[in-house]
Amino acid sequence: MKISKCEGVYEPEDDSYLMLSIPEVRGKILDVGCGTGIVGIHYLEKGNEVTFIDIDPKAVECTKKNLEFNKLSGDVIVSDLLSSIKGEFDFCLFNPPYLPSDEFNHRDLSGGIIGNETTIKFLNQARDKCKVSYIIESSIAPIDWKETKGLCHEVVGKITYHLEEIRLVRVWKCQQ
Repeated sequence: MKISKCEGVYEPEDDSYLMLSIPEVRGKILDVGCGTGIVGIHYLEKGNEVTFIDIDPKAVECTKKNLEFNKLSGDVIVSDLLSSIKGEFDFCLFNPPYLPSDEFNHRDLSGGIIGNETTIKFLNQARDKCKVSYIIESSIAPIDWKETKGLCHEVVGKITYHLEEIRLVRVWKCQQ
């Protein structure tokens, strides 16, 4: 896979690569906040059906460019999280912005004042559209799981730094 970086679009980092290590991901996949498209392209190359979405038109164009660069195709849509998405997906993959900030002018980095607001909004939208979701969570802005009633979760991978831990979290709808 070849990924070209694009100005103003989040460049793949360790958290992006953590999303590439999920063996169970297959079928109909939604790459949320696709950025450069690295995550979805990885799973598309494995023969899955992938839809790419991002709120930022620059990221959508970057993903289209990288799909073309890799001689692949997939639906690429501008969408504020799942607001424009119809149907259900086997897996939804989201490496959200998770840094705390009172300014949303860096949508690729800022997840809200606490840092987890974007992720919680996604999880509550994903409840009925994603059989299983995988998200990245930072110890800087951990998820308050009480705000996602009816969802179960488990940490399935992590990267530990000096001041932060990045966690890969599997999320699914709990049985009632």
